[in-house]
Amino acid sequence: MDENSVTAGAGRASRRKSVSAAASMVMVIITFIALVAAAALLPWIFRTYLGFYDKPDWLFVPTMINLYTALLPAFVAVICLFFFLRRIRAGEVFTDKNVLALRIISWCCYVLCAVLFVFGFYFLISFAVSFACALVGTVLRVVKNSFEEAVMLKRENDFTI
Repeated sequence: MDENSVTAGAGRASRRKSVSAAASMVMVIITFIALVAAAALLPWIFRTYLGFYDKPDWLFVPTMINLYTALLPAFVAVICLFFFLRRIRAGEVFTDKNVLALRIISWCCYVLCAVLFVFGFYFLISFAVSFACALVGTVLRVVKNSFEEAVMLKRENDFTI
């Protein structure tokens, strides 16, 4: 293997990494826009749902309270994810700010889990979504713990040099 092929391989990997990070950032922005649209359109969407499926009108108020309560941690998580990705793209990977962002996002998942669990008493599918939120929150806690350990190792290495 010659030096040019190694350099070309590194260049392709760098481009893939850059494209992947940009795609992630685009998805976060799309998610944020979708949350804003959901916040604006939820009453209309749910009124339409109630009429289409012939559901009782008393479901409207508790459902709106529950859905708007769920939007708050979703917004916080998406905003934290946006800044997390910005730091990753800037090369700041193992930092205390990223650990904090992962901690906040994981707690947002747990809050969503609780809110959607309550919502499950009105709509059964919410129990499954609640479980998914708990699973994602747990995975993020593990990733956060790994990042936290990496930050400590990085600090130790910085002090030894």
